[in-house]
Amino acid sequence: MRTLLNCILFVQLFIGCTQSDISLLNEDDESDYWIIPKKEVSNNDFSNKDHIVSIDKPKFISVDEVKNLNETDLVFAIKENNIVKVYPIQIMSGHEIINDSIDNLYFAVSYCPQTKSGICINRKIRNKVTEFGVSGMLYKENLMPYDRNTESIWSQMLGKCVKGQLVTEEFETIMMISTNWAMIKEAYPDALVLTDDSFKRSKSDNVSYGGMYLGIIQRFDIELYSYESLKNQWAIIEGREIVIGNNLYSYISVFKASAGVTYKAVSDSLPVVLSDSNGNRIDVFGYVVAGPDKGLRLETVSFYSALYWAWEDFYEIGNIWEF
Repeated sequence: MRTLLNCILFVQLFIGCTQSDISLLNEDDESDYWIIPKKEVSNNDFSNKDHIVSIDKPKFISVDEVKNLNETDLVFAIKENNIVKVYPIQIMSGHEIINDSIDNLYFAVSYCPQTKSGICINRKIRNKVTEFGVSGMLYKENLMPYDRNTESIWSQMLGKCVKGQLVTEEFETIMMISTNWAMIKEAYPDALVLTDDSFKRSKSDNVSYGGMYLGIIQRFDIELYSYESLKNQWAIIEGREIVIGNNLYSYISVFKASAGVTYKAVSDSLPVVLSDSNGNRIDVFGYVVAGPDKGLRLETVSFYSALYWAWEDFYEIGNIWEF
């Protein structure tokens, strides 16, 4: 009877495994445990680790000192503690990961040239600050960072550790927008701009928003917003989310709306892009820059941009919106 019961339990466990789970059960070495199919990871032996060199001690210059950016060039930007930092995508394409900080906030700006996905990762994981490096591996053509504290492997677009000591851990994202250089120059003239002595501009450095969608990460699927449909200045409010974009400055930004408050897009008044019914004026990062709530920030939403085919590969797609 006990033998029969054990057989039944084994069959039930086996049937309950997903395809990727079965591949994990076949691994002999626990140190090689993956939560994604290992065979779908290119260069999965770590042989290309750090062949693409992350920037771990970034250098910045003022907006006035920048000489090699055109107004339509795309950049990533973050704003924390009233400090704006800017990361040109041409530099990101060559290094893929920048380890940086603002005061006591430690983060890594990551960019995958294949999927065109850019995400800002909080480097404080399980109460320890780490650095991220480029593993040289790709999963579904997407960047796989590794953290240098444990050499655990992460999937950038999944936002999760897929192998190593931190397996199944999810990283926290920090709000980062993509926009163009013209917007930064006009809205944030005091910004700090990443520089790289090895950066030489070429025709291949031109990056466009063709096929790009911003995705709002939800529990079971994603909501996508098309960059190519952007108008001059437009705000969409769907439920509790405010989605605002502008084609002249090539950005989309997302916030949570406060209950009982109405919002309106603001044109030609950078850095202000929104106003609310309480008399507040709000910038693209969600900070109230004028009004009764000056200094406060709208609640942020987890989002980033990537090519449409990459979103399809990683997530169930809910609604697709155009402006």
